[in-house]
Amino acid sequence: MAPAPELASKEFSQVVDQLWKERKDDYVDSPEQFFADINKKYDDNKLFVSLHSSEVLPGYLVSARCMVQNTLPPEYFPLTCTVSDGAEKMETTGCLRDHFGDHITDIVDHGNHGCRNCYKMIMVPGAADWWIDEFNQTHTTALCKRDEDQMDVDSGPVPTKISEFIAKVFDNGTPELKPNTVVDVYGYLSAPVHNQSDSQEQTTSPKHFNVHVLRVTEVSHISVPVPEPTPVSDPRSLRSDLVKEVSSLLGSTAAADTFVNFLVSTTYSRPGGTPLCFLPLNIAGVADSEAAESIINMVRHLMPKVKVLTLTPDLLCKKRFAPKKNYESDDLMQGELQLSNGTVLVIDETQLPTGSFPVSGLVEENLKVLEDLIVDHRMQYDYGFYKIPMDVDYNVLILSKKESRFFKTPFRIPLETSGAMPSFGNIEHKRQFIQQSRMGVSSVALSDGVSKKIQDSFVKICSTLDAKTDKAALLNEMLIMSRLVASSNGSGSVEFEHWEHALRISSANSSAMSIWRSQ
Repeated sequence: MAPAPELASKEFSQVVDQLWKERKDDYVDSPEQFFADINKKYDDNKLFVSLHSSEVLPGYLVSARCMVQNTLPPEYFPLTCTVSDGAEKMETTGCLRDHFGDHITDIVDHGNHGCRNCYKMIMVPGAADWWIDEFNQTHTTALCKRDEDQMDVDSGPVPTKISEFIAKVFDNGTPELKPNTVVDVYGYLSAPVHNQSDSQEQTTSPKHFNVHVLRVTEVSHISVPVPEPTPVSDPRSLRSDLVKEVSSLLGSTAAADTFVNFLVSTTYSRPGGTPLCFLPLNIAGVADSEAAESIINMVRHLMPKVKVLTLTPDLLCKKRFAPKKNYESDDLMQGELQLSNGTVLVIDETQLPTGSFPVSGLVEENLKVLEDLIVDHRMQYDYGFYKIPMDVDYNVLILSKKESRFFKTPFRIPLETSGAMPSFGNIEHKRQFIQQSRMGVSSVALSDGVSKKIQDSFVKICSTLDAKTDKAALLNEMLIMSRLVASSNGSGSVEFEHWEHALRISSANSSAMSIWRSQ
């Protein structure tokens, strides 16, 4: 049985010093081995306190599922040095610590240095409770209580709930983490250090706690399902059940079918800059906030990350959507829409006033950010003197009373009823089904034989279309739908039946939208 987190945390610094003392020469030559050995001693996740559910103190071993909000300059530290408290000298290491304690009066650097990459971490925007609960299941989640006899702490009078921190990761040659990457972090919590002389009075609190990382694991934006002891049901059966359940809220099978394709969609390639399999969906006829909330709750029940952007004149004018560099504080200001890939972005237009309304401030800039997201699936990060375009992979869902007043998307469905959130059966398998289907999108093939049948079918369809119809765009939309239908049916290739399925639901939705517009 693993020791209590309080005991494991109390002993951590002692374990680090003792381990370094025993194999100092080996670790100076290979600090990677030191981190491998310390991880072996702390390989039990129950030794780490989850930041999602617990208040913590500096000196605790902590864990979190978080997102890289920004990369910071690297930090250099002494791999080995001699420290003295005035009475006794000891050889130790700067690994996994910011300082050696207030009692240390002298430090002799031996000239061997290491580097650690630093990142500002935040809790994953839009993370669903059930997704974080899955992470918490293997970690300690009890609230921590300060007990001076139990544990040595650097500072901090009371336990604190931490929502952001600086992660310090030893540079072992692996690629650096990129902004917006989601990771599971395990490390040692350290209080921030005041950068000032002893003669200066501490008048301001440091900005962030530090976490010295023992290990970090990237979480794919397409969640890898946890293996189940029992086999998952047939994808076609799960898809059929999910469509039936979603239709109880949306009001039609065709709308629900399209909605399932929306959940499965993911941009897997950008030939010539065009995002493939991007399916921004507009649900029209969402009368009020109650109807919008029903749809949002349904999405949150199925998907691990859901960010809701409720558009109001005040939000459009005052809140910046894209990240912007603040050179005075040297921070990258997050912005409303700096999210991790795989997030469902729900743009709720139902709270906007009918007709025109006065605008000012950031409106034009924010609407351009949303347009870039929906058209190019890209967002510009503003660094003042220049902007950096960042490709994103969000599932964009627009809820509106009428058709979206700002954004035109070829994928629209009407909300024909306004029921309560469906009662999903076998919900864990439904979530797995969605993620497995997303994983399969990029590998779906299209054979020459099926491609020829699709071309012949489309030629016949074109003969019935209005001359003003953008036929190339329509073909692309139908191919996207066919690929998503194939993947969500567990098929590794698009078959002609998937093309026919896509045509049926597209035709049904077009007819439903025409009827809805005429009402």
